[in-house]
Amino acid sequence: MTRITRICADSFLRYAYFANKKSAQIRVIRVICVQKTFTTMLTQIKQFKGNALALELTDSWTIADQQFMAQLFDEKLNEGYQHINLLFKVNDMSVFKHMDLKAFMEGEIWACKHFLQIGKCAVVAHSNFVKEVVKLEGKALHLINKALEERYFEIEELEEAMKFICPKVDSE
Repeated sequence: MTRITRICADSFLRYAYFANKKSAQIRVIRVICVQKTFTTMLTQIKQFKGNALALELTDSWTIADQQFMAQLFDEKLNEGYQHINLLFKVNDMSVFKHMDLKAFMEGEIWACKHFLQIGKCAVVAHSNFVKEVVKLEGKALHLINKALEERYFEIEELEEAMKFICPKVDSE
């Protein structure tokens, strides 16, 4: 008789390990999860040798995006940096309309846990609302995290924003 002995999951695929008692063979099959689609809308727009990450969000914020960002952030921390400088570019504000609520909440929880490890933060967008939020947020959050410096940049100021998070723009 065949039965499932263990299920493992990486961030995108799920596998089930089956053991057959008679032949002592182990088969690995891919279990397709039809209710969840693991597509990422977050891309790394530039890689830096230092403590900076430049990310662009298109279409929506998903759990896969949250996991991808956390992975990139952790890689920088593992390189020995105390603070990670972040750049978030958002071309279209409709991203906020299509945002997965669970992913948003997980992102907020993650941000609270890693708040003291964030250095400079550049938000690149084309929105007066986001601009005002960044101004207020930057002043308030700097009181808690002295290393945090948050600034808003227009889309056409992307290069200036990259210099803000990494003064020596040294792409890998």
